[in-house]
Amino acid sequence: MASLLFSLLILALCHHVNSQDLSSDDQTILLNLKHHWGDPPSLDSWNSLSSPCNWPEIECTFGAVTSLRLAGKNINGTIPTTICYIPSSLYNCSNLEILDFSRNVISGVIPGELFLMKRLRQLSLYGNRLFGEVPIKIESQSLTYMDLSDNQLNGTIPDEIRNLNLSVMDLSVNSFSGSIADGVFRIHRLYYLPLAYNNLSGELPENMSLFSLQSLNLTHNRLYGTIPKGYQKLVRLSSLDLSYNQLSGDITDNMFRMRSKMSVIRLCFNKFSGKIPYELLDQSYTEHCFDVSNLCSDNRTEGLPGCPSRLCNSNYRIRSFLKCRVKHDKKHLLIIISVTIGCGIMGSIIIFYYLARKCLKMMHERMKILPSNVNNQEKEWEMISFQKLDFNETDILSSLTNDNLIGNGGSGSVYRVIINQSTGHTVAVKSIRNERKSDERLEKEFLAEIQTLGIIRHYNIVKILCCISGNNMKLLVESSPVSISSITKLDWPMRLRIAIGAAQGLCYLHHDCSPPIIHRDIKSSNILLDSEFNSTPKISEYAYTSKVNVKTDVYSFGVVLLELTTGRKAISGDDHMNLAERVQMHYREPSYLVESILDDEIKESSYLDQIVAVFRLGVMCTTTSPSNRPSMRDCVNILQNCTKKNSSSRSMIW
Repeated sequence: MASLLFSLLILALCHHVNSQDLSSDDQTILLNLKHHWGDPPSLDSWNSLSSPCNWPEIECTFGAVTSLRLAGKNINGTIPTTICYIPSSLYNCSNLEILDFSRNVISGVIPGELFLMKRLRQLSLYGNRLFGEVPIKIESQSLTYMDLSDNQLNGTIPDEIRNLNLSVMDLSVNSFSGSIADGVFRIHRLYYLPLAYNNLSGELPENMSLFSLQSLNLTHNRLYGTIPKGYQKLVRLSSLDLSYNQLSGDITDNMFRMRSKMSVIRLCFNKFSGKIPYELLDQSYTEHCFDVSNLCSDNRTEGLPGCPSRLCNSNYRIRSFLKCRVKHDKKHLLIIISVTIGCGIMGSIIIFYYLARKCLKMMHERMKILPSNVNNQEKEWEMISFQKLDFNETDILSSLTNDNLIGNGGSGSVYRVIINQSTGHTVAVKSIRNERKSDERLEKEFLAEIQTLGIIRHYNIVKILCCISGNNMKLLVESSPVSISSITKLDWPMRLRIAIGAAQGLCYLHHDCSPPIIHRDIKSSNILLDSEFNSTPKISEYAYTSKVNVKTDVYSFGVVLLELTTGRKAISGDDHMNLAERVQMHYREPSYLVESILDDEIKESSYLDQIVAVFRLGVMCTTTSPSNRPSMRDCVNILQNCTKKNSSSRSMIW
């Protein structure tokens, strides 16, 4: 069935035609495909009145299709059996350079003919239900990017893959087994290699030719043996994840000497022994992960040099190496500081309130709001930094005064602290007080959450600068936002930029963080803009069930899209139904007109198609069945297709 899908689509890519028009037969084939897929809203532009070369998913060069992007189109269903099989010889004539079928529900095996297309440069099939082995016959010398991740592929990774000129090869989250083929480590131009979450076993290959490799991820496999000496040749390597395997050996070997450029080193949940090299301790702003139990002589950690901050308590898994003071009290004050981003045009920055919600949920039973003054607090503090700072704990604590208090609410107090008067560098301090002795397990869970959030690096997500520990608990987050729900008027281009930026941040949390991070509180009052902090957002009253997962976030994000397009509140006090329920009830009615519910302030003819597309995406996101909701990757793709101009806004998840 999958072969029929690929064969059918590539038929339309092999013909040379005049101008920007494909043959009517090709158009008919593609439109039939759309119909058999259930006419998904994401393919609304596919119609008989326009040339396929004018469709957003297709790019043509001199009348020949060179790019077909169907990522995140919510394509499902079966392929009609009446479609003919395309001979393999036709693949050789294809001008296709980019083929993207990612984030759909395509099943079956990968046709070997795909790797016979001599001009193919990018192949993206991730996030489907493909199974079977990777074809052995590989002749696509032009292929530089191949992403087959998040499928059900099995068997061994073919050694013939060495014949490719790949720069990126992602085979993670599959069921590949056996040892890693030597050919994988002989692709000279490869710089990004995730093989995580498979069933790979055996020892790591000794001979390495990956002189361009920058990122290697082998976590969650069954690899054993030692780290070969050949890994010292990976001079450009900046990220290494070998965690959750059965690797062993002395970690003090020369593997990590002169690793000044390493930003990520994860070796935890293995069987390593020995002392951690001093070179790693000097990298205060590098993410590290080791197993304390296998690197220490006893509970006093005699096998570890220095005083890594995570060893202030015994039995911690080390995630960072920073200086720390000896602790005199078991209670902690934790302060999380986030980067301040300078404000630009109104709406250029949006922030979701995530961090406080995530951590407060864990500490709900043992916290209360910290008073506005801290004169009676203890004088001993411990600062854990996640990156280089231009301030210390004294700068923060001395500024927690009533004059700097900008908000009080059920989740805590918020202070605005100006770090540098000349530059205007400002941070916001979210404070929470612990009035009784902390539970050690919850304390460790909280620290683990903070450490995970501290290493997140994404332009749509607030960066955490540091954590200060004392008798109480504190959170510091980004200042200077204002809720979009308090803005009286936003034009459509601004609303679309807000939607795209928010979707990108959520997409990162859902798909690029391992394990995925669930926001749990997406709503318009938590989408923040500009220069003033909204300190009392309402608690969401919709989309929460006993089973919270990423599709819960998708539902809530869909509600925000409905608000942006209709101008109506998600929940109205004088209505027994919320906005999503009302839309879902009327949307399927034959006489229902989408235009009738759109916000009159933005309903301009030049933007109407975009507004309708975003509204329909909101409907898809809020459908009753979670399995039928798109992923956040799908949402990003659909929203970006609504405009040909890249958004200049920066949106952040808070």
